[in-house]
Amino acid sequence: MAHDNRFGGPLLARTVIDVLSGAGFTVYDAGEATTGSLSAALLETQAAFSINLTPSHNPLEYGGFKYNAADAGPAATVITKEISRRAQKIIAANQDPPRQGDSSRVQPLDALAQWQRLVRRNQDRHGLDYDGIIARFLERDDVVVAVDCVHGSSRIHLARLFHDRPSDRLIFLRHTADPTFGGIAPEPSSANLAGVLAVLADRPEPLKIGAIIDPDADRIRFTDGQQEIGMNQFGAMAYHYLHTEKGKRGLVAKTVATSNFANAIAERLGEEVFEP
Repeated sequence: MAHDNRFGGPLLARTVIDVLSGAGFTVYDAGEATTGSLSAALLETQAAFSINLTPSHNPLEYGGFKYNAADAGPAATVITKEISRRAQKIIAANQDPPRQGDSSRVQPLDALAQWQRLVRRNQDRHGLDYDGIIARFLERDDVVVAVDCVHGSSRIHLARLFHDRPSDRLIFLRHTADPTFGGIAPEPSSANLAGVLAVLADRPEPLKIGAIIDPDADRIRFTDGQQEIGMNQFGAMAYHYLHTEKGKRGLVAKTVATSNFANAIAERLGEEVFEP
């Protein structure tokens, strides 16, 4: 169970926890956390499902209920339709669900620690040395990284993601708790990337990495200070890198809503595409 940084997030999450624990569920409470780290926690704890109260990149007045199934991916339509049907039935009957929680069934959870453990444990599968990558960045003086959190949940995790080692070449923008997102729609758009571009333009390092992240940290736009890379482009590029540079083979699993860039790469590489 987690929530993003919006108004009422902790209160709404507490209500969900009370309903679930009162119904006999063991609930791992991650507090404010990113969607990706919560998905990792779902796998690591072998839980039945996860709930993240976030409307993603939508404006501050929105609310959201992200339900992931046991495989840590978006639940199938048959499941979400059933959740909606039951919720509408409760609303139509003007019923209140039982809210008497059972604190003995609630356990605190460090979602990022679960993500780090999952990534480290599966290094042989994905070929990425997470700790080595961070260590090499911190040792070098020719690369700068600037990340705009737009006041979202990523601000909770980023310092620890970089091993809690401050560096003048690691710059965080809009990394305070502001549920109004500074008055903007908190999407990782080209317009909102302007702050990152301004920071990188003033830096002397020859290698520059910039990113802007949405409130629950599952949408990212990248830049090197000149060229922008959207999330759909990056996912396909990452797949190509893992296949050609790391020698990792396998199909592309993607949603229909994303770009077909990955489809084209998979076809050229002789791999299959799975679109549920």
